[in-house]
Amino acid sequence: KRNGVALVPTPVTETGFRELNLSGSYQKMNKGWFTDPVKRAYEAGVTLVFGPDVIVTPEGSTRGKESIDTIDNWVEAGIPNKVILQALTTNAARLLGIEKDRGALRVGMKADIIATAANPIENIQTLKTVTFVMKNGRVVKE
Repeated sequence: KRNGVALVPTPVTETGFRELNLSGSYQKMNKGWFTDPVKRAYEAGVTLVFGPDVIVTPEGSTRGKESIDTIDNWVEAGIPNKVILQALTTNAARLLGIEKDRGALRVGMKADIIATAANPIENIQTLKTVTFVMKNGRVVKE
């Protein structure tokens, strides 16, 4: 953390595991590849950034759905909801160098906002059912 390092962990999705015909156990692979390392990084105070690299999108799904479904991996790693939200927003903006325009709700920032039926700090799963989207100040989903 003192060196300004951020971790952008990339979980293997269950769909990706199946579609790529990977051998062995999905749970075992994900534990070694994602869950354990992310948990250790969080406990060490490393800045976490959400950035799944979804390479397989099954018919009837979207990259967005497959991506947000990876929050389950974060939950399995024991990452608190507030930290997951920071990984999705402020930490991602900071890593990309756009924190002056995006990643927070403040006057003068770009108006990129989503809304859900419940408070994601209390129930992170609510991010899977977004009810409102505003991009650059324009409503794109109500």
